[in-house]
Amino acid sequence: MARRTRGGADSARLPRPRAAAGCANPARTVCNASIFAHTRHSHTHTQFGTPWSANVEPFRALSQESTAFVFDQALFDDEEVEVLSTDGGKRIAASLGDAKLCILRNHGLLSVGRTVEEAVGWFVMAERVAEVHVKAPNGQAISDEAATIAADTMAMDLTGWRVFQWLRRSLPDN
Repeated sequence: MARRTRGGADSARLPRPRAAAGCANPARTVCNASIFAHTRHSHTHTQFGTPWSANVEPFRALSQESTAFVFDQALFDDEEVEVLSTDGGKRIAASLGDAKLCILRNHGLLSVGRTVEEAVGWFVMAERVAEVHVKAPNGQAISDEAATIAADTMAMDLTGWRVFQWLRRSLPDN
């Protein structure tokens, strides 16, 4: 990876945006622009996704839920954890490819879907999978054959959307 420079005519770095009201993370704006052009997505720094990402390893089939991702995940292995250039966002989008989940090295999880609801559902499920990986780092994985059978159900396109619907029903009415 080429080293980033600050300023200069040949710099790929964008000017740092001024923080708008409620915008605490200008890097998110730059990074998300490239990914959002790719699909709807969900990303945040979570209790288990962030520490798991520091392992720089994909999910293994340690639980039924993990089978939704083991055959449909990507790993963004790049030291630019504070993505401030459109090039960084483009590299994440390229790493993601057609996968529904990208583990961002030393950063966290990013999930995508055809709708925001589906992306959020996949994200919540991926966070649960990260929890299993953090709590059972030496767990015995499900065989590829059994994981493939489970993935036929767990990795269906509607699963992420269904998880979101379950979450929505679980929220108290205010």
